[in-house]
Amino acid sequence: TDVVLGDDLQPVHVGIGQSVTLSVLPSVGVLTYQWQKNNRNIVGAISSTYGVPAVGALDAGATFRCVMTSSAGTFASGEAQIVIP
Repeated sequence: TDVVLGDDLQPVHVGIGQSVTLSVLPSVGVLTYQWQKNNRNIVGAISSTYGVPAVGALDAGATFRCVMTSSAGTFASGEAQIVIP
C-alpha cells in the first residue's frame, strides 16, 4: 500500500503482514526529514519516504508522520493511522 501524506489524518487500511510505503512530497528548501511513529523518532528514517515492511498486530492504531525542517522552520505532515480490518 502506497500513501502520500498531506495535512490531515489518513486511515490506512492494511492487513497483517502487508507492507506500507509512506511518503511526503519533497518541498523546495527542506533540509531534513524525520519520520515518527506515535510521535517518537524512528532511527534512520530520514528521507521523504518510509516503508513498513510487514504490518503486525501491534501496529494497529499506530500513527506515522514526517517532521521536516527547512530554513523557514520545522513543520509536520499529516498523520497516517494504521487500521487493521
